[in-house]
Amino acid sequence: MIGAASMPVFKQITLITPDIIHDDQRVDLYLAACLSGDYEEKLAFMLENKIDFFLKNTAGKNVIDLMEERLRSYKYSNDKKGRLQKLQEEQALKLLKKTESENEQGSGKGFLSKKLIIIIIICVIAAAAIGAAAGYLHQNNSTSAESSEDLSAEEEVTDSSY
Repeated sequence: MIGAASMPVFKQITLITPDIIHDDQRVDLYLAACLSGDYEEKLAFMLENKIDFFLKNTAGKNVIDLMEERLRSYKYSNDKKGRLQKLQEEQALKLLKKTESENEQGSGKGFLSKKLIIIIIICVIAAAAIGAAAGYLHQNNSTSAESSEDLSAEEEVTDSSY
């Protein structure tokens, strides 16, 4: 009943925590909101409040699945009211699908940026390791070169004394 209620009453869904109602009831609540006359405003409210209205019930169906089922199986009346109701539900379904695709794209972008950040971190660590190894090798080579120069200088000194 809350899903089909007026907006001031509907806004109270933010107070409903997962321990109060089961996911099946939650999905039914979201379906009722999508079937109401002011579905656009209710969906916008749910988006603003980060309410996951693509939650699945125990049958594994979300609001989009239930809306599609309803459009296939519900017997709308042949009068103007029935046609208008079907049109409104089709528009609600389109809005839900659009919102879902935007939601998926948004989460995909977040995943891509996280992946990119991880790759950059790995590259920086690898570059630092290569730089440290090169510095270590350079230091050892210069130390070896100095010690070999010292040895050859000592050999020259001992050779000239004969």
